[in-house]
Amino acid sequence: MNYPYTSLFAKLVFGVSVALLLAASAWHLAADSMSPPSSSLHLTQADWQAADSPGFSAPLPTLDSKALPDAWQHVLLPLALPMAVAHQAEMEVSAQAAGPVRTTWVKLAVPAVSGPSESLALYGARIKTNGTVAVYVNGRLVHRAQQQGQLWSSLFTPLWVALDKNATDAPPSEILIRLEHSPSSRVALSSLWLGPAEALQGRYYLRQWLQRELPATLNAAFLVVGIFALFVWFKRRRETAYLLFFNLAAVSFLGHLHYYVDMPITPGWFAWLTSNALFWLVMAMHLFLCQLHGRALTGLTSTVVGITVVISVMTLPVLGVLPVFPSTSLLVPLVYAIVVLMASTVCLVGGINAWRRSSEGWLVAIGLGVCTLLGVPDWLLHNDVISPEGWFLGAYTNAVTFGMFGLLMYRRYIHAISEVEQHNARLAQRLQAREAELELIHQRL
Repeated sequence: MNYPYTSLFAKLVFGVSVALLLAASAWHLAADSMSPPSSSLHLTQADWQAADSPGFSAPLPTLDSKALPDAWQHVLLPLALPMAVAHQAEMEVSAQAAGPVRTTWVKLAVPAVSGPSESLALYGARIKTNGTVAVYVNGRLVHRAQQQGQLWSSLFTPLWVALDKNATDAPPSEILIRLEHSPSSRVALSSLWLGPAEALQGRYYLRQWLQRELPATLNAAFLVVGIFALFVWFKRRRETAYLLFFNLAAVSFLGHLHYYVDMPITPGWFAWLTSNALFWLVMAMHLFLCQLHGRALTGLTSTVVGITVVISVMTLPVLGVLPVFPSTSLLVPLVYAIVVLMASTVCLVGGINAWRRSSEGWLVAIGLGVCTLLGVPDWLLHNDVISPEGWFLGAYTNAVTFGMFGLLMYRRYIHAISEVEQHNARLAQRLQAREAELELIHQRL
């Protein structure tokens, strides 16, 4: 259905989507370009080694790096350890059978730090491992994380270690990081900053806000608008677009909880929901587009629904046909690739069918295209194609979808008000004409 001011709203939504994408990129670049004072050290030189053990173990309260084997290899941070992807499935099967654990050690020599030693802090954009994390400074354990395994929000939470020191303690001279993980999982570590806490906390809070707090707020706002659409559908049952919009908001809210939930990653219903939510979102977007441009597209609809149903059923925890364990399985890169291909196809076909036929469908196709572009960095980060200091922009897909559908609802709301006003104006004209007729009749009598 075409309404007045179609081209204006089309340009507006397109501009808002592009502006949001550019703003997110600018914020992220600003977060990375903030230069702490010269009193802070940017640690990029490190040595690493790895060793296998029968199982996970608690870190020792003190540990001298000289007690470890002399098998160090020099590396530059950020670090993404290479892995032969072709052998990943085989390694994963052997890991599940025998249960070995690989411990990766990263050692960093620290030059002298100027400034008050009692307020030093260690900051890093990201540590990626599916096991425990332990940080030693001068041989003393100062930080432990993921004691029960990787958390859903681990990849989106920067590292922050406050080094509260006594006056008798020596300044930091060596940092040793202990990362436990399964042999089949990828390990990555960003470069680290060491310096006064007051100088580094701005970078930490900004990254934390951009990567977690802001997307969580937008996610909740999207759900609220979806609930409003549900109540509209209760009153107008024939308008199924409102019901589809509520499904989009609810599924998107649940599917993005892994950006904010501090729970260990374990196989189960939450993992199943997170792994399949993207398929459900693409399917709901396709059905919404079909309703807007009025074409059934039976072949594409059957393909999208079929793939979604098959993968959702095969990954059910009660069946266990396919593993659902996002941090270790080869399924994750494949799932993201299939979702990107599905979303691109739905966006292209929906945009072509909506062109000059449904302005709203064209706007939805543009929004889906922007969301697909935002999801590409997530796939690249999961596969260590780009630096671990990058950004998971998939958290902002809710912002694009919320803005797009918010504009569509605003547009329909304004159109409804305009129709009521026009109807009232017509009634007033008819009433005025009737009064004139009655006055004429009265004069004749």
